[in-house]
Amino acid sequence: MSAVLEMRGISKSFPGIRALSDVDLAVDAGEVHAIVGENGAGKSTLMKILAGVYQPDEGVIRLDGEDVRIAGPIDARRRGIGMVYQELNLVPDLTVAENITLGATPSRFGLVQRRRLHDEAVAVLEALDARIDPSAILGSLTVSQQQIVEIAKAYAQRPSIIVLDEPTSSLSEHESLALFQVVRRMREDGIAIIYISHRLREVLDLADRVTVLRDGRQIETRESEGLTAGEMIRLMVGRDLTDVFPKREVPIGETVLEVEGLSRSGAFEDVSLSVRAGEIVGLAGLVGAGHTEVARAVFGLDRAQSGTVRVDGAEVHARTPGKGVAAGIAYVPEDRKRDGIVPSASIKDNISLPVLGRLSTGGMDLALAREGAGEGSGDRPRGVAAGHRPTGRHPERRQPAEGGHREVARGTAPSADPRRAHPRRGRRREGRHPRDHRGARGRRHGDPADLLGAPGGARGERPHLRAPRGQGLRGAEPRGGE
Repeated sequence: MSAVLEMRGISKSFPGIRALSDVDLAVDAGEVHAIVGENGAGKSTLMKILAGVYQPDEGVIRLDGEDVRIAGPIDARRRGIGMVYQELNLVPDLTVAENITLGATPSRFGLVQRRRLHDEAVAVLEALDARIDPSAILGSLTVSQQQIVEIAKAYAQRPSIIVLDEPTSSLSEHESLALFQVVRRMREDGIAIIYISHRLREVLDLADRVTVLRDGRQIETRESEGLTAGEMIRLMVGRDLTDVFPKREVPIGETVLEVEGLSRSGAFEDVSLSVRAGEIVGLAGLVGAGHTEVARAVFGLDRAQSGTVRVDGAEVHARTPGKGVAAGIAYVPEDRKRDGIVPSASIKDNISLPVLGRLSTGGMDLALAREGAGEGSGDRPRGVAAGHRPTGRHPERRQPAEGGHREVARGTAPSADPRRAHPRRGRRREGRHPRDHRGARGRRHGDPADLLGAPGGARGERPHLRAPRGQGLRGAEPRGGE
């Protein structure tokens, strides 16, 4: 079978870094071809070259045996290349049908043809065997359903090639099953599918062939049959790993967090737990079980109706995120790009957000202190600094790859020197959005400044101070050791 797509000798450099070096890729019609590699391996860069976002420095792209130059994303779409990025590119306030036809909305004399729009969306959803109401508002759907709508939008353009970049990164295993059915249906239609994922088990289940990238180089392309997850990991990292998630022995200290009888009507009831220093405690459950809401209440995003939270034996009344940060609690939200970072700001500025009070004097920003905050938060986020070094006239505007947003969000937590953190999987509860919670003063608790504990909350709490019980910031004493 002749390849629908061939990419030969693709190389790409950015100032200070070689992102891709002599990479080959060939994909057949009706094939699911997986691309795997660590963060920063070059997967997204290769796909952005295919989508026309970047131009290769070297190499050739062939579509159906013909050499082509893809001038841009519109040109890529005209040539039958559909892209489904990790971050959803949909409009939550529009209907499913309107989202599916975005960019190709049927109209006549400047007026949208509603019936035709609806019929086209129904035909696409039926072709994918997706049971989604085309008249439903997109924001009311689960994340897994929205992901299927994103794929349907690409499928509606009748592409010969579809790229799926981490389509299950924000889905549970159960939610992923419906998406896998859609992928298999597209394969039956003869579409060439490029599938990027860190979940190696689903790669083995779906893919016909697997290409492994490491440090911008193609390591190997193999048939998935007979390939194991252990072999893929060895190819990805360049060495054998006897233990993928090694257990590290650390001393367990005294109890630092106690939750007792925490309840909120309709969300969770009588939840009690304790966490000791150096200990990891997991909260697990099905979607809607309440584990997300418990973490939000402990941090102060939601207010519990009863129960107590103690930090180092002292009762904490975290009614706002600022108070939670002041008590030494950090929270990494579910939707990290929307609620955990400020995308227009640099990595350095994002990491230093929780401690701006310590990094300024008299309202003046201390740039050197900001540099120290970014370095002091631990290792630089993997797949962010290495492959996306700030360059050019406005380095602060250079953003990491989509997979790096969660690393930057996690990096904000240690910069605030928290005693506890609640890392969350990137999955929102159905019919609910983290920003739909307002404080008594009408301020959205889901704003990035609140979630990251930045100054400027209801009372301007400074993250490195802990206010005594019943007092505001005034009269607060520094936390021990500071």
